[in-house]
Amino acid sequence: MGKNSQRAVWGTRLGFYFAAIGSAFGLGNIWRFPYVVAENGGGAFFLLYLCFLFLVGFPLLIGELMLGKVTRRSVVAALTRLKRPLIKEGEAKNSARVLWWARLMPHVGRGSVLVALIVLAYFAVISGWVLFFFANILKVLFWVERFFLVGAFFKLLGN
Repeated sequence: MGKNSQRAVWGTRLGFYFAAIGSAFGLGNIWRFPYVVAENGGGAFFLLYLCFLFLVGFPLLIGELMLGKVTRRSVVAALTRLKRPLIKEGEAKNSARVLWWARLMPHVGRGSVLVALIVLAYFAVISGWVLFFFANILKVLFWVERFFLVGAFFKLLGN
């Protein structure tokens, strides 16, 4: 890519908001959350959940969004760029004790990419299950045995 190339940006704020909400509320939260609330005390658990969501979750989300907006880089490159000022500051104060966690920043970025890939693989399996069961429902609804082309399509899906 040359110097004149531009990075893709969100077309609208609404599109960004939907993407952020979609990444924050995973399928596991929607499936398991009522069960977890019921098993762990109901209203008291939900109240603590909301407290930690606002005290820990939202500040981390805002910090990550700000880091991405300021650096305009990927998560690994942004955290690597963040590491440089922290190490210089640590060396200036005490060269023997460089901020040890500053050296971990690029690895934190790589770890977040790895977690995203694992979640992607997990969602691919669940999406396959959904398509399989949806195809089985369509078989019953459309009486697939009577329609040769549709029946052949569903036989291909079943193999």
